[in-house]
Amino acid sequence: MKSTTPIGRSSLLFALLLFAPGLGHVGCARPAARAASAKAQTAIGTEPMAPPRFAVSVAAGKLPPNTAGRLMIVLDAGGDVGGDLRSRLGDVEEARDGAAFGMDATFPGAASVVRMDTAKKTVRSFNFFHDNPGEGFVPGTYRVQAVFAHNPDFQSPDAPGNLYSEPRTVTLPSDKPVALTLSEVEPEEAPPAETAAVKWVKIRSEPLSKFYKRPIFLRAGVVLPPEFSLASAKPYPLCVRVGGFNTRYTAASRVRPHPGIVQVTLDGDGPFGDSYSTDSAVAGPYGEATVRELLPAIEKRFRCGGAAARRFTTGGSTGGWVSLALQVYYPDTFGGCWSGYPDPLDFSAYQNIDLYRDANAYTAPDGSERVSARDARTGATRWTVREECALENVRGRGGSYVTSGGQWGAWNAVYGSPDASGRPVPFWDPVSGKINRAAADNAGKQYDLRRYCEKNWKTLAPKLDGKLHIWVGERDEYFLNGGVHRFDDFLKTASPKITARVEYSATDNHGWEPRPRSAVLDEMIAASK
Repeated sequence: MKSTTPIGRSSLLFALLLFAPGLGHVGCARPAARAASAKAQTAIGTEPMAPPRFAVSVAAGKLPPNTAGRLMIVLDAGGDVGGDLRSRLGDVEEARDGAAFGMDATFPGAASVVRMDTAKKTVRSFNFFHDNPGEGFVPGTYRVQAVFAHNPDFQSPDAPGNLYSEPRTVTLPSDKPVALTLSEVEPEEAPPAETAAVKWVKIRSEPLSKFYKRPIFLRAGVVLPPEFSLASAKPYPLCVRVGGFNTRYTAASRVRPHPGIVQVTLDGDGPFGDSYSTDSAVAGPYGEATVRELLPAIEKRFRCGGAAARRFTTGGSTGGWVSLALQVYYPDTFGGCWSGYPDPLDFSAYQNIDLYRDANAYTAPDGSERVSARDARTGATRWTVREECALENVRGRGGSYVTSGGQWGAWNAVYGSPDASGRPVPFWDPVSGKINRAAADNAGKQYDLRRYCEKNWKTLAPKLDGKLHIWVGERDEYFLNGGVHRFDDFLKTASPKITARVEYSATDNHGWEPRPRSAVLDEMIAASK
């Protein structure tokens, strides 16, 4: 959960140190917006600014005719200070310094211009429309940048092939639409050079290609032990590492080789965002593709794994959920999981939402805004679910968070059911937050891991005995400790009883580790013997 590439969310310490870089989450709005807008204020006046209009064109030769995608525009109140604005599309705390707008768009030809009138209902906005249009924004100098996302295989706005304009400084309001030209193209993906310790794997997945009706590839980074030699026949145990939300396979470059074990970093991006390496009616059979295609190819090439007793999983945040899910869904394939601060293990603690009982995802039962992230030290709100989904609505096709590739969207896609068009049925209304009880309950049958284990416990218990290692800090910024407690409560009362290690720290937050990474690997090596 909550980790990001330059456009996604943050899984904080564990992903930073172990798997991948992370950024922030999304955040809380009005006071910050008003403070930010003060930077733009000029002598023109202080009345709320009218909704801006934009005219976006494509530079010659940059885009095939009739290409459809999501057109997004980022507005910054910082005037002529700063660089690229695109990272704000995945970070509420950054985006608060201005606004963001998004709509579906098609560029018919080379000379075509797409117009965006941000006052129209077909345009989703973040941080601009409050009680009154332009509240918190005043006439003045702003920076703007356009992004056109059309890559079908990766949802990040900075995915290969996506277009963007250079940021430009403008004075708003303007009598004419602000003209922006999509002149820049994100280059094709290329992994870093291999080293003696780090190798890259890319395979075409047959079940995923069949599901999407186009070629879909799986990627992984392999980190070899220091003593590894192709000339040797020595087999090694395998550690499958899963990073925080949207962590890419290239995070293997930052994993330290460990004697006696091969480590593999899975890829955390796909057509609906992070795939969670899990089978999904919407996102496709990523679980089967990972377990039946990718890992066997790696094991054959690098002499590792080969049996459940020599194959293990670990991860934090998103990776915490995935590592546990792989162990639970494939108990005969893996010999143990080490799961840190996992994403919600019980949907009655879906971060700070009870999907089974709450009426609304955006407001708590007392009518207050529902908190998505808190300050670990003070408990103060950092941002709300409403704000986070508003920014994801800007990014998502059809104006919905469910297709955004953001955190809430990825969960909804992986856990949800497809509608007639193949898009995920929303767990809640993208604008109002009203929860769709049937959609949420249906998702919980398979992906609420506490509920899944309870239903299948007689079969699972003997296969999971002694193999579950879970930990979380009680001050987790995203309230993930709640789901761990509920899963732990089940383990304590379930029959037959199993041995499991569940650890808590009363004073630590998201990213807390009860032992060094090297100690976890040593435990895996010991378990493989």
